[in-house]
Amino acid sequence: MMHRGAVWLSRSLLGAALLAVVIAACGPSRDADVPSDAGVAADLERLLGPWSPTPFPVDGLLVGEADRVCRADPTSLVRDPALQIVAVDARGGGRLTLLYRAPTDLGECYLLIGPDGRMTGNGSGSGGAGATAPNELAMHSASHTGTDGNKPGDTAITGVAGPAIARVRIIRSNGEVIDASVGGEMFTAWWPVFDDRFTIEGIDAGGATVARAADGP
Repeated sequence: MMHRGAVWLSRSLLGAALLAVVIAACGPSRDADVPSDAGVAADLERLLGPWSPTPFPVDGLLVGEADRVCRADPTSLVRDPALQIVAVDARGGGRLTLLYRAPTDLGECYLLIGPDGRMTGNGSGSGGAGATAPNELAMHSASHTGTDGNKPGDTAITGVAGPAIARVRIIRSNGEVIDASVGGEMFTAWWPVFDDRFTIEGIDAGGATVARAADGP
């Protein structure tokens, strides 16, 4: 399911133009929280930079714009106002993922950020959500793209992680470790390689591995 809503976030960021666009979408009540334009610029540059196995935080104004784009298309599956953002997965590579949660539902929205800074929805999903066991760890969606010439494809996953799980990591078959973004008893991650064999581990606040799940043979 593709979204066509987009917001212009110019890479010539050291000026009021970018902040004016973001503030207009987020509303005047956010004026007191506006960071320096250099800070917003740095966040966007990281989003457009190389992929990282470890996610990093981004400014709330950019997250607010991403949320607006996710909800703007009438075909979006995260338009329900009861769905609230619980996690943001930012790890470069020109992509951003938002996870949403409501008392009985969950959702996800994927965005692409082009070289010119245009943020565009790239699919969404939603489903019912019940109570989560403390150490529950389960993948509820996975998407893969195959190779195309020299392009390596990619893998994206989302799932549920119980309240006793503080950290989720993915261990690829080659041993590479990828840290997922976690929030609202959900997790998500993506990596720029087609991959159908990996292990997911749930780690509690004390650093102990309390759950494992596997994908592939």
